[in-house]
Amino acid sequence: MGPFELVFSGEVEAQFERMREEAALSRMDVTDRTLFVSLPSVQRILEQIESPQLLTDNPAAAGEYHMPLYMGFRFWDAGKVVMDVERLPDCSTEGPCEVPIPSGACYLRFPERWFWAQIDQQAPHEPLDGVFVAQSSDLRRLSALAVLGLRPERHGFSQLSVTAAVEDLVAAQLVSRTPRFAPAMAGGTEAGFKSLASLGELLLLTQLALTQVAS
Repeated sequence: MGPFELVFSGEVEAQFERMREEAALSRMDVTDRTLFVSLPSVQRILEQIESPQLLTDNPAAAGEYHMPLYMGFRFWDAGKVVMDVERLPDCSTEGPCEVPIPSGACYLRFPERWFWAQIDQQAPHEPLDGVFVAQSSDLRRLSALAVLGLRPERHGFSQLSVTAAVEDLVAAQLVSRTPRFAPAMAGGTEAGFKSLASLGELLLLTQLALTQVAS
């Protein structure tokens, strides 16, 4: 079971059609996350999730719910395209790799336990299942949400997310570690693991993966 089916199947997915209808009636570009969040149907879902006490205790929690809902909708709206990443190309740092995204959004699925990451320095290392990717309608902005620690019995997952301008993809290549994606966990080298140590590395991994699946 993938992350979309685990989290969005059922009532939430049923609401996506209403979101699309509302956006069409108001001629709203829902590839803009700020505009998407302003839709009445989105607001109703967020009100059910975000209790006033939760937001008082953790003001950053709003963004944690906005992003997966937005990325889930974009994935659904694009036809639930899943693409398997089998290897990573060796792109130079002189410019961005090509980043074609089918229908503007897709899910990049990685081999099990190939990449690992932490949501913060105190959190455990968790395996990467894949990355939801979505592009703005003007092709100038890219959003990526990494799905970590996906397990059916968990009924959810940890996440890392980033939204960046296309020009930032070049910067992501320039600041990557040497060697790229070196393991950051004990025993990772021996096990053949790779690690994402920053949001810049998540951007880099996303563009490399998109280049591979498009080849």
